[in-house]
Amino acid sequence: AIGQAALPGDLDGNGVVDSADRLLMRHLLAENLTPDQVAAANADVNEDGWISGVDGAWLWLLDPPYRGSLLSSTLVDSISTVEAEFYLAFAGLGDLRPARFAADMYKLTYRTLTPLGGATTATGLLTLPAGRTGVLPLASYQHGTLTQKIEAPSNPASTEGIGTAIVYTSTGGYAAVAPDYLGLGDGPGSHPYLHAATEASAGVDMLRAGRMAAAGHGVSLAGPVFLAGYSKGGHATMALHRELEARFAAEWPLTAVAPMAGPYDLSGTMLDYVLGNPDTNNPQLVMYISYLLVMFTTVYDFVPPASEIFQSPYDAQVVGLFDGTHGSAAIQAALPPTIAQLLRPEFIAAVQSEPDHPVRVAAWLNDTYDWRPEAPLRMYHSAGDAVVPIGNAEVALAWMTDLGASVGLVVVSQTLGHGDAAIPCLIQSRQWFDTHLNR
Repeated sequence: AIGQAALPGDLDGNGVVDSADRLLMRHLLAENLTPDQVAAANADVNEDGWISGVDGAWLWLLDPPYRGSLLSSTLVDSISTVEAEFYLAFAGLGDLRPARFAADMYKLTYRTLTPLGGATTATGLLTLPAGRTGVLPLASYQHGTLTQKIEAPSNPASTEGIGTAIVYTSTGGYAAVAPDYLGLGDGPGSHPYLHAATEASAGVDMLRAGRMAAAGHGVSLAGPVFLAGYSKGGHATMALHRELEARFAAEWPLTAVAPMAGPYDLSGTMLDYVLGNPDTNNPQLVMYISYLLVMFTTVYDFVPPASEIFQSPYDAQVVGLFDGTHGSAAIQAALPPTIAQLLRPEFIAAVQSEPDHPVRVAAWLNDTYDWRPEAPLRMYHSAGDAVVPIGNAEVALAWMTDLGASVGLVVVSQTLGHGDAAIPCLIQSRQWFDTHLNR
């Protein structure tokens, strides 16, 4: 019945947004409804407090026939078991051996949403164990920080693409999807780094596109569903988990989720860490915070321009450095090694002293820890991480536990840095996923 729906746009309360809701929306738009009636009908799709033709447009974008629709699926490579064994040994992932399956790698192009809710396209990777059909477990892997479009998982020669294939498909028999996110791979424009809403929407829609593509190869993705991601991918995994449980729980029930070394607390732990240690020589962290601030200035019109954030000459260069054509080494070489040399001192002082500074507000909009997960969630982190401090995971653990969630934090090392800790995190999280399968 109307009013019983669980998500905006599900006007008839049947648990999905579909053509019946669009038909009902037409009738509602012809009526004069009070705000209370709008809320009861669940027709305020964009949640602005009123119903209008804009809600009809949003309803169309939410509808699976648009969002997540598969535009193309192309076999781009296959990794044999011999090749997979080599990669496992080379990467230090031997604990996941043996490679039991060859992995077929497909590049998908699909429809999704921009940061402002408009229509766009994105690409991603689907990997399937060669020769297997029927219902398979599914792992969605959210990749870490990338600055070049060509580094995205849909490029079969990329580290992220090969990693997805060997960690989940070759050794575990999982079907796997890995979204490139907006602006990476063949996606148009630049990438909105750590923008939680589009990390989530691109992830949801990649799941849908992967389901369509897999069906064409006799594979059903109706089995157990797992989410994992490292660093930026840990942040994206949290965002995707939150979105799936809030809006798409019936479509994608989750089995277990493993965010790893993610900056979940951007507005607190990360900003305080970065701005509180401005003289520390940390080129990688300088690049990450620059990437994040560029996203803020691009997506949010209330955030000051780059000229009020970055010192000269970086204020005139920094946006162009993150256009998808520069590698991380080139970007780090173009930026100073410390935050004190990068950012204007008055900007640092303002963000530190003003709780409602626009940059802190923008960061708060992209925090991914302040909610209650239902599916089992286990974070992985190293206490020695000097790029994304473990305080992010500790804040998430405390917050979620206080809300009554069953969550955990595995400290994989006391000393390993951000890059080196990825290997034990990937191994231990995959092994944890395996415990949820009946094998």
